[in-house]
Amino acid sequence: MSGRTDVPDASPELAVSVVIPTYKRPAFLRSALASLRNQSRRDRIREVIVSENSDDPGSRAVCAEFADLPIRLSYHPARQPPRPYEHFVEAVAKASAEWVGLLADDDMWGRYHLEEAVTALRDHPDAVAFFGIGVIVGDDSREVRNGFSVHPHAFLPRCADAFETAWVWEPRDTLFETLLHVPVPMWSVVTRRSTALAAMEHFREPVVGMDADRYFLWGVGSRGPVIVGREATYFNRMHASNDVQRFIRDQPDANHAMAAEYTRRMLADAERLGIDPRAAWGEIAAALPRENLASFLNFDPWIVRGSFEELTRRWGAGWDGGLRQVERPAGSSRTLARDLCPPLLWRGLRWARQSFVIRQPRTAP
Repeated sequence: MSGRTDVPDASPELAVSVVIPTYKRPAFLRSALASLRNQSRRDRIREVIVSENSDDPGSRAVCAEFADLPIRLSYHPARQPPRPYEHFVEAVAKASAEWVGLLADDDMWGRYHLEEAVTALRDHPDAVAFFGIGVIVGDDSREVRNGFSVHPHAFLPRCADAFETAWVWEPRDTLFETLLHVPVPMWSVVTRRSTALAAMEHFREPVVGMDADRYFLWGVGSRGPVIVGREATYFNRMHASNDVQRFIRDQPDANHAMAAEYTRRMLADAERLGIDPRAAWGEIAAALPRENLASFLNFDPWIVRGSFEELTRRWGAGWDGGLRQVERPAGSSRTLARDLCPPLLWRGLRWARQSFVIRQPRTAP
């Protein structure tokens, strides 16, 4: 797999601006940049936009370590930085290439991410974006060594043909996948700059929910087919300074309300596109094995609760076929397993369960 000389070259014009918003996390940034240096098709990187949302000199020092990468570093004044989500928009706006790839400062791309992306986009010229498959890295050391050079197939059994095979999601498929949760990582996307900016319009709003990336994914996928790779090319790092779980825990009502709001917007968007959301859900759900659909309806509970309640309000009770478990008994086997498992093992089991539906081939109804 190391040479990949049998893979046709992608079109020469598909160069990518890689965008990395960051904020005072130089050690994380170092690993993210190292994963770009390690890309099998580094020649597809036109530039790397590192946008530091403060005046911390750490980012400048780290970028200096990567003189072999075409890095453009910019700083926002510490006294007047954009809000976190708005910072994403500001960073993407700086890109000069038609195509952009988003990478979080505390995450990494697998070695073949760009190679798979440009090949898939070349083979599907009508596609508006490519998304990779993510793997959780449970690490709190601030330094991950060689995580970005691990053989990707080690994480995905039964996917030996992964590089040659990818899924195409039409807008109705993307609607189904995003109605209840975030199916693929936002930070693995390679899409046109104009598409990314249009899908990020809600990032400028005064109140942005924690599942804003769900509406971003729909914003991209509503514009045309998206390619979903079947190779692990994105590494999501879990660490102590990751505030997502704290925000969810401290502001549950606000996050559930915003999940419902994004769901309302998605339904309205779909109807404007001529898609009947209820019919699309029913047709796709009917084609899934019942156990897969049950898994689909029962993970990411902080998003699912707000989305599920909104869909129930609109579609009536029973639209889920009775597969949604609204509450689990305190002494359930799942609770017992969680209490007995080491935290890292439990995270890995949760990721495997949550990504199960994504990895299963789905036949058209």
